[in-house]
Amino acid sequence: MSDATILECTLNLSVETLSAWRDNALPAREHERVSAHLPGCAACRTRLAQYDAMVHALQTLSIPEPVGGYGRNPRLPSGNRGRWTNARLPMGMQGWTGTLAAVLLLATLVGLFAFFASHRTTTTVLPTPTASVTATPTPIANITSIIDLTSSATSTVPAATGVWFLDAVDHRVTQVNSADNDIVASFPVPTDAYVLASTADALWITRNTAGTVERLDPHTGQVVATIPLLPHLRAGIALSANAVWVASGTNNTIWRIDTRTNRVVATIPVGMFPRSLAVGDGSLWVCTGHDTPGLWRIDLNTNRVVAKIDVSENQTSQCGGVAVAPDGSVWVINYYSDDDTNDLLRINPQTNAITATVALGKDVTFGLVAQANAIWAVSDVRQVLLRIDPQMNRLIGSLSLKSQPVAMALEGGALWIQGGITDDSGSLVAGGRLWRITPGP
Repeated sequence: MSDATILECTLNLSVETLSAWRDNALPAREHERVSAHLPGCAACRTRLAQYDAMVHALQTLSIPEPVGGYGRNPRLPSGNRGRWTNARLPMGMQGWTGTLAAVLLLATLVGLFAFFASHRTTTTVLPTPTASVTATPTPIANITSIIDLTSSATSTVPAATGVWFLDAVDHRVTQVNSADNDIVASFPVPTDAYVLASTADALWITRNTAGTVERLDPHTGQVVATIPLLPHLRAGIALSANAVWVASGTNNTIWRIDTRTNRVVATIPVGMFPRSLAVGDGSLWVCTGHDTPGLWRIDLNTNRVVAKIDVSENQTSQCGGVAVAPDGSVWVINYYSDDDTNDLLRINPQTNAITATVALGKDVTFGLVAQANAIWAVSDVRQVLLRIDPQMNRLIGSLSLKSQPVAMALEGGALWIQGGITDDSGSLVAGGRLWRITPGP
């Protein structure tokens, strides 16, 4: 088989890998990863249909019976079976025609098989795929608008139904009205502004170099309060009632800031390099990238670590991103540094146990959104939006974005995905392009 990559495969599978999957010759984990990928990849389903058509043709191939029947040398006259002879048995035109047709058909099929294995094309018209492969998947979502965050604001009054974004390329915070896609407010921010969280009465930004958290008035963009922490705050931020939670990748700490006093009221040590935070089920969930437990659970009332959950999967992966769904289930994106692949883990908050693992493929970023009927993730390299079914715990499809996605939010019944660029340090940072996406059924 060829090692060539299947053209337009969203997982960049090779022909050899797909063929091995069809033959049940892959390791169990790899077989599960490919199985989860197939419903969302038309290129792989087309290639499987080609294999099925080829096998069917081979199975139905009619081979003419040798002249004189099986178990007999057709070159020996019937009266001389006991010794060799130079006598030849004449073959009629019908026998020659049948044999030649079979040989030509077999040669053609072998040639086709070699062609499919060595050429990456998906344009051949073939029979309908087998029942085990979905021929026409339902769209997982639809892009309804593409918005330029660098456009001028139509108002200085924030919208009640708006969503805020930090453009780390043009160094602005911008609000988009989810009712009509208008930019209703936009303010400049320092060049080291890194992450943003918003409430009805405040914008909270972390500054990486300065090592501070700044509270901004959403009506004027003016700094209301500055809370000093530590430099290198390139990590997560989350909100709960009367609190802002900030992670530090420098000293492996979580800070709790009281939004009524704008002061740090708790400092909580966690594992190495905390980078993603989420609030749910009375807890703050912290993904740490460089330790074995990976996921830390902090009680919102006591500010104490109440659980350390091992999501490292045999210590070969790192905890990247975390989100909490409306039903309380916790979802974690893991990253495997050896092959750049990612898994999505489902965690039961009642038991702190992993209850499902979904293979997502390569280069999935750590931001995700968890709804009741869908978990959403993005791949910046493959430039796609991924949808996971939380009832079936499997990947059900993808949507091409044709640009690098980096940040995601849910507001007004729509998904908002912000495009990004790779900066001089190699990090993916949020830019000024925004997609508004309507989830499918």
